[in-house]
Amino acid sequence: LFAFYRLVLGKNFEVIETVILVLISIFIALVLFLLIEKPLQVRKHNKIWISRLYVMFLFLFLFLFQANHSREIDEYKIPSEVNKFLKYRYENNPRLKECRTNYMQILDSKKACLYGSSNFPKAVLWGDSMADQLITPLANEFNKYKYSILEFSVAGCPPYINKSTKDYCIKNSKAVLNFLIKNNSIKHVILHAYWPHYFNQTQEKNMFADFIKTLVNLGKEVHIIYMPPNMIVDPPLLLARRALIGYGFSRLDISISKQDYETETLLTTKFLDSIVKKYNLNKINISEYFWDPKTLKYSGFNNGKVLYRDNIHLSQYGASTIAGSITDKILKYNKKNF
Repeated sequence: LFAFYRLVLGKNFEVIETVILVLISIFIALVLFLLIEKPLQVRKHNKIWISRLYVMFLFLFLFLFQANHSREIDEYKIPSEVNKFLKYRYENNPRLKECRTNYMQILDSKKACLYGSSNFPKAVLWGDSMADQLITPLANEFNKYKYSILEFSVAGCPPYINKSTKDYCIKNSKAVLNFLIKNNSIKHVILHAYWPHYFNQTQEKNMFADFIKTLVNLGKEVHIIYMPPNMIVDPPLLLARRALIGYGFSRLDISISKQDYETETLLTTKFLDSIVKKYNLNKINISEYFWDPKTLKYSGFNNGKVLYRDNIHLSQYGASTIAGSITDKILKYNKKNF
């Protein structure tokens, strides 16, 4: 009962839901006890009768297995609609293995992945796995304006020097900063990450502020891309499961309320806003692109397509729907440099 409800709902249980499911489970157990177990307990020759019952069920199972075994294998193929949703779970950056620095790895700044012509002026996109999901669609838009992007993405690491985090994260951040210091021709630094993960302590916030001050003093134009809404469910997985069992869905199932979004991100947003204002940075709040005026919620589903790869990372399709707007905001903000 719990497994089926979890499959259909696609998210962790609320307290009231858990209580209700426990009560339903107790009721079902009571009914089964009264209608099946208790009558069997009072029956004469109980052991012989139960043995015969088991044998009967065994023969029934073997019969049904043989009948199903004779069916064509094509009948067991996963329906196309299920496959359609599952494919979004693997919509990663096509150059992920080549370009994203993974756990415990140290990047080589000289071998950073370039998206676009080497003859174009270059911008830098620096972040965690969120940045890696965005890079390809964003670079496609930048290339239209004869601009290339260098990618520095390190999974699970913040795009700044945070001395309280993991050692390999610190080493990678220092390598990227040194690269930016040495390359005066790079003016535009785009930072993107799931920021609530990286500002849990006052010390971390102070280090980020110092880092931004360093970039500004280097003459860099800094653009901070805020985090997308964190969906309560895993959109492609939930939709695939429901399609498999023939259970319908609506956009409300793949969404998060404004209140829930702000509960998780409000403190982070206020801090980033203060940094943006203090250093006159370019703020790009991508959550606005996921707002659905019909449901008054942030949606992870649009025009029959899934905007997320999981509950937090955008799919390549989802990233492509906002890449043009992000590019426009950067170009307009830096119009004098183009």
